[in-house]
Amino acid sequence: TATFSFLAPRKITVVNQIPLFQADSSASVKYTDKEYKVLETFIKGGWPAEHILVLITGQGDRRKKIFKTIDSHGMAIDCTVPAGARKADKDEQRAVLQTVTSRVLEKYGKQIDTQAFHTLIDRTGFNLDSLVANLEKLAAFTADRRRIGPDDVRQVVVRERKDPIFNLTNAIMEKDGSTAITVLENLKSDGFHVLQIAKTLENQFRKLTRIREFSIHAFPDGPRAG
Repeated sequence: TATFSFLAPRKITVVNQIPLFQADSSASVKYTDKEYKVLETFIKGGWPAEHILVLITGQGDRRKKIFKTIDSHGMAIDCTVPAGARKADKDEQRAVLQTVTSRVLEKYGKQIDTQAFHTLIDRTGFNLDSLVANLEKLAAFTADRRRIGPDDVRQVVVRERKDPIFNLTNAIMEKDGSTAITVLENLKSDGFHVLQIAKTLENQFRKLTRIREFSIHAFPDGPRAG
């Protein structure tokens, strides 16, 4: 990064999956204190104009000195997307997937209808690499056709998504019967035993029963406002 480029005035160096913030106990590759100091000195010292250094890491800790150094001498961008199963998390995940889908298909002059998009996401889950690869396959498969339909997705895309079992309990808690049935079928296809699923539901209902009993004893006249 600090040396001039022979081929073009602008030089971009990208370091992917750099182990900046991994905990000592869990990291297979990590920096020593001396290496951190070298990196901090380099960042503070700057580099030639038109030269760009991009560091990509799986997680960021704003409390770390190295993060503050990067943020004060460059730009720190948080690209994380919530991985939870709450409605707000799912909505944000879907928004990201829709944005990526639109940008990829725009290059090929293609569009995908709503049902086809849902089918695609059901088969890939929140996996951007897989999503992009499958969109490119669909663009090639549909050839001169501008619109991608659900039948195209079923013919081209192999289901890769693995539903965690808590997706089933979340769907039941949200009274979303359609999603619950879909997740249940997916779990069975992924090799979950029926008794394992039944035990998970039993534990969930037991928790709900205890909460209800506690509420009745704690608030015999009903919950109080405020």
